[in-house]
Amino acid sequence: MEVRRISFENTQVTGNVDAPFELSAHDFVLQALMLCVGATLHVGCAANWGAGYDEFWHLYYGEVEPFWYFWREIGQDTHPPLTYLLLRPLTDAGADPLWGRLTSLVPGVLSILLMFLVSRAMGMTRAVSHLAAFLLSVSCAAVSMGISVRSYALATLAVLGAFCIWLRIITRPDLVSRAQLRLFVLACLVAAWSHYATAFPLVGMLALTVWECATCAGFRRSLQRRVRELRPWPETVLLVLGLAAVAVYAMSTRYVGVTNQLSEFLPKQDQGLLDFAVRGINRELSLFLPSTLPEDSFVVPALLALACLAWTVWHTRPRARARDPRRGAAPGILLLILAAILAAAVLKKYPLGGLVRHQYVIFPFLILSGLLVVDLAVRRMRQTSSRWLVCGVLAALSVWSSWRAFDGPRLDDFPHRPPWTAAHRELVDAVTPGETVYVSGFTYIALYQGARDDGGWTWQADLRDSAGGPHEVIQAHLPVGTFRVLRDRSRWSAVAEGDQPGRLRGLMQLEDLRSLWVLKCFQWNADIPRDRVDHFARLRSDLEQAGLSVYDHRWFPRGELFRVSRP
Repeated sequence: MEVRRISFENTQVTGNVDAPFELSAHDFVLQALMLCVGATLHVGCAANWGAGYDEFWHLYYGEVEPFWYFWREIGQDTHPPLTYLLLRPLTDAGADPLWGRLTSLVPGVLSILLMFLVSRAMGMTRAVSHLAAFLLSVSCAAVSMGISVRSYALATLAVLGAFCIWLRIITRPDLVSRAQLRLFVLACLVAAWSHYATAFPLVGMLALTVWECATCAGFRRSLQRRVRELRPWPETVLLVLGLAAVAVYAMSTRYVGVTNQLSEFLPKQDQGLLDFAVRGINRELSLFLPSTLPEDSFVVPALLALACLAWTVWHTRPRARARDPRRGAAPGILLLILAAILAAAVLKKYPLGGLVRHQYVIFPFLILSGLLVVDLAVRRMRQTSSRWLVCGVLAALSVWSSWRAFDGPRLDDFPHRPPWTAAHRELVDAVTPGETVYVSGFTYIALYQGARDDGGWTWQADLRDSAGGPHEVIQAHLPVGTFRVLRDRSRWSAVAEGDQPGRLRGLMQLEDLRSLWVLKCFQWNADIPRDRVDHFARLRSDLEQAGLSVYDHRWFPRGELFRVSRP
């Protein structure tokens, strides 16, 4: 009988299948050192890198009270709610952003150990497996995600956990225990409820499982037999319902595709699909490689296409002897993720080659796929010392590359934090407690950011709806007094809104206000007026056309504050 992959009745997968989880004293010491290195880098960078705008936005969600208002707030966001729920008890522990960063810092450090276990589960040598963990521990991209008050590190940890158990399922389904199956379900649900992009690797695992069932009769029979023995219907129902729930949640919230600021990573109207794919893939891989790939080069995309063809041929050709399917798992999922992100970008649902955080889901699989080549090379070396020497040289090169990355600007960071703190200080200096201040959605978080830095605030929200869109009147209790903040939920940015004067007049009539302050923060450098005199002249003209007067205009870094009144 021809064996196409693994004969599970007489498996040819060598070694103990539990070996990845059996650490020798040598492994324990090395992994402890790597965890210390990773933890030191994470904590050191967390103490020296200021939190960005989006991180303060997440901290705001973690502090919102009461709970029904918190749930209403995150319903307007583009991410699943798990991280926000985890942030709530942490923000109560203290005002330092480090408390909120624990949602990423702890998973980021634990991912180092899990990277070693996954490499061992793929059948890599010990030297290469330790190298995989080391690459993650010193990576600037990994540390940047590991100290961010975001969901990317937690989602990556969950994906690695699911992948580690899935490797056992795909290799020896007859030895999978119920406890391992439950851990797999838990990891999948944590990943899905942490970030929507985890759908790419999770669907990749499902696709490769279906592939194995279709191309390997032995695997299919063994899987069917184990399903009959375990009867995992509760776990299956929980997984299906959990994934369906996150899909319903995504459709019921604001997630409808890519936000405006990421449109540059989508196909342009006059751009060909091939040109977009080549440029996007080169940008995508350049995010994690030591050097930047030329955007218009066909070399790497062509190599990926050949790798996809080679993977397909290798895993479908008739073989005279069984082979281990774990070896091609990471490259297979990497290729599927890239293809899925490309398809999503064409459909304008996800950016290709965008910011590091949006593409971070491919990073572990990129490391594992690259180290497979290293593992194949070192296996030809008879002396163990030679293997460790090669891995040591590669580790030294990774340290040099990471040092260059750490020495540069922080990945994905926007240089907005210090100027936006000035927004709160300008408000406190100019506005008398009890007066009303109009803010857009963007400025509201910037105001919270500055208030949090200067001692915090508490607030009470009075939810209202108007013909022009929803708005809220928030009683913001600051150390110097209470301010009435008119938060316009229908406007993200008041910078380029052509109907802003009419909107202001309508809100003033609705709230029966004769005057109010308008606080505006500029999100992008391009929004900052180059000619302040001309900007104020146009602003005054637009407001006068709406029947409003403007006075007491003030500038501050990356923003302006002025007062408007109506007859």
